[in-house]
Amino acid sequence: MDIQDLGSIGELVGGIAVVASVIYLAIQIRHGISGYQSNAVLQATHHFSILQLEVAKSDSLLSAWIKAEQQQPLDDLEQRRVINVVSSYFIAFENLFTQVQTKVMPPIAYDARRPIIASFLSFTGVYTWWTTLGKHQFPPEFVADVDQCIEDFNISPSEDT
Repeated sequence: MDIQDLGSIGELVGGIAVVASVIYLAIQIRHGISGYQSNAVLQATHHFSILQLEVAKSDSLLSAWIKAEQQQPLDDLEQRRVINVVSSYFIAFENLFTQVQTKVMPPIAYDARRPIIASFLSFTGVYTWWTTLGKHQFPPEFVADVDQCIEDFNISPSEDT
């Protein structure tokens, strides 16, 4: 075996090593993406859990929330409490929407929460907040989807609250 044969064997081994390195890196990237997606799901779930816990822990907030659900009139403080919680929920919904649009999360993660968006918008005060102030705080794509929720779920809040 001469030096040229050894050089050819070295090139072959080097080529195999490059292919193996690329495969290894692809596997590592896939694991990294999977971990990132899992973390995104965890953070979104955590945000919703914290919101629900905050409502449950506060008697005054829970009372205002129940009144809003039942379309009962709210005083100014109760209205502010409910709108602040709803605004926080909408920030979480918008985050999910964006995660789905960027393919970090599967569409089911957001689609499963669209009925919740619709249920919030059925509160007259929330609907009024959305149409007058809320929709101006979010990206146009998300606003269009929320407006589509209003249409899809036939939202037309009562005039009582």
